[in-house]
Amino acid sequence: MVQLTSWAGNEYGALFSADSKSIYISATNPATRKNGYYKVDLLGGLPKEIKGVTYVGGNSLNKETLYYSSRGKLKSLNLKTDKVSSFSHIATYTVDNYKLNEQVFYEGVRAITAGFYDPQYHGYNWDKIVKRYTPWVLSAATKQDYTFMYNNMLGQLNASHMGYRGSSPEEVSSDRVGLLGLAVSNVNNGVKIDYILPNSAATKTNVSLNTGDVITAVNGKKINKNTNFYSFLRNTSR
Repeated sequence: MVQLTSWAGNEYGALFSADSKSIYISATNPATRKNGYYKVDLLGGLPKEIKGVTYVGGNSLNKETLYYSSRGKLKSLNLKTDKVSSFSHIATYTVDNYKLNEQVFYEGVRAITAGFYDPQYHGYNWDKIVKRYTPWVLSAATKQDYTFMYNNMLGQLNASHMGYRGSSPEEVSSDRVGLLGLAVSNVNNGVKIDYILPNSAATKTNVSLNTGDVITAVNGKKINKNTNFYSFLRNTSR
């Protein structure tokens, strides 16, 4: 075994180069205390920093190219030339919070059922408690209510230092809605423009928009009297 580096801290994510003569590693530079990606020759020498790479997350190696995620962006590294490329992308997903809460709830119940330190559950009927609280916990409309009811159930065991902690996803929105500078109202065949904000995006387009015009579709998607116009503009802002 041969030690290639002796930096303070951890080196991780080792990957052989295309010619198997070097190894790529993620590490913190002790001089700058910044994370980076380095190429180390197996025969020795100083590590070479790969410019443009600070973090390598999920990755997939395809022949001579390493495709990886880095702080929300998709990139590639050619292991032969050390060239870094970036790819623009948009990804959306839908979370079923009711199903997620249900999964978390039953996993917690199973953990307590199998591993509570007192087999007698402090003299309480744990199965009866779960049966009573299940519909209350799982019918919670928000994460805060879910957390509150979950902790009420756990509190029936009168055990110290035990509780459920959850986030508040209702307070967070990562959608980037493209704001055109229009005030609109729904009509039968689309939305009618009621107001155009001066010097806004709507005034800088090649399409001539005027107050009173009716927008019937956005990116090929038709608008009707019940459509939320702004839902068609989700994640269109850069």
